Amino acid sequence: MKASKLLRLIPVFVLVFLLAGPGLMAKGHFEIGFHYSGWSLNIIKNLVGDAFDNMAENFVDETEKEIQNDNPDFYTEDWSSDSDFNADGSNWGIEMRWYPGGHDGSFSLGLSIEKTTINLNMDRAYVDVFLRNDVEDLSGTAQINASGGLMMKPMAFMLSFRWNIHPVGRISPYFQMGFGFASIQSLKDAELSFNYNYTFKVTGEEDETGGDSVSKTLGELDDERVADGEESMFDKIPFFPFVNMVIGIRARIVQNVHLLVEGGIFNGFIIRGGLSIRF
Repeated sequence: MKASKLLRLIPVFVLVFLLAGPGLMAKGHFEIGFHYSGWSLNIIKNLVGDAFDNMAENFVDETEKEIQNDNPDFYTEDWSSDSDFNADGSNWGIEMRWYPGGHDGSFSLGLSIEKTTINLNMDRAYVDVFLRNDVEDLSGTAQINASGGLMMKPMAFMLSFRWNIHPVGRISPYFQMGFGFASIQSLKDAELSFNYNYTFKVTGEEDETGGDSVSKTLGELDDERVADGEESMFDKIPFFPFVNMVIGIRARIVQNVHLLVEGGIFNGFIIRGGLSIRF
């Protein structure tokens, strides 16, 4: 089933959920909650290093081609790189939960709408390329400076399962896991901005400079790929998946009003605070 059809089923599911409320209330109760999170991937910065190495290799290849337009005998002998990457953002959501076991039940089922802002930034990247010209017995260096970022703002629909420990207590720890998806359009609308420049130096000769920049959505870049006869990068991605796994603490403020604090995974790492009201 396509993601677009799944998205159309969500309002139907919610409507049935709400219309069934009086019957469900006889066995359990509802809870509505609001939350806000800080989102980050910085804890796994080292894993991003491999991805940057692949990108740096592309920089080296493109720079070598540009240099060879005027200096055909130069070739890349070696190169090294360094980068500063960070990924952060925010998330907010509205959630409705159902407790089948009643007011004192430990298990609950939740439906939520999540709006997430994801910023993937390469604040700086340096690539030093060492080139050689055996014909004229010359050596040269090219220093590449690059920066860029990708911003996404997907809206996801989530289904979650929560288990509370000591649910009748004023303080109740819990574990929650869930999954959901956003439409593939949220990926196509992601905004990419990127630029790089290089300076090519050979002792005794004038420096050469060059570079490039781009500012487009992923959808626009994909359209260009298709126009060039390449396969769309979205053909095999029916939707944007989300996975949620957290541990948290629920604290009762007054009767039927609770404060929640949790941390864990939400397509990244989150620290979240929220407020829930039972009825």
